[in-house]
Amino acid sequence: MKRQLTLAALLALVAGSATAAGIDDPLTNIKSVAVTVDIYDNAKRAIPTLSEEELKNAAEFQLRNAKLRATCGGANCDGILTLSLDTLDEDDHSYVFVATVKFQSLVIYQIRATDAPKTVIATLWSRQFYGKLGKGIIRATVVDDFDKLVKEFLNDYYAANGR
Repeated sequence: MKRQLTLAALLALVAGSATAAGIDDPLTNIKSVAVTVDIYDNAKRAIPTLSEEELKNAAEFQLRNAKLRATCGGANCDGILTLSLDTLDEDDHSYVFVATVKFQSLVIYQIRATDAPKTVIATLWSRQFYGKLGKGIIRATVVDDFDKLVKEFLNDYYAANGR
């Protein structure tokens, strides 16, 4: 599904004031979301027992519980929810990590009414957790952080759709 926006609406979204400007929330009327997971090489070495499939299954489970279709392909999806994880080996005892969840969708925009519409993939929602953790506890903390981030997305989805 493509969403149509004017440049003013796109700028309002970027500025975070879409609803204040009278523009519909970008999470309105979403019915289907594809889930992708990117665990970067540093994070794979830091948490070898954590799989992309595990995080994807957990996110899809939450989406299905929210009555969103979590398996869709191509043009049948209203957007993509991407979970990504990266780490940096801080010292012998700890890692710095960043866990990101973002929702992207196709957006149609026009700068002027006389211009031809253009379509782009836009990030309409994004949140991150980051911190420094001991090597023995990083896996459980990261899984919990992704769970919280997906719940934040769903809370914003509920707010946009009157639930």
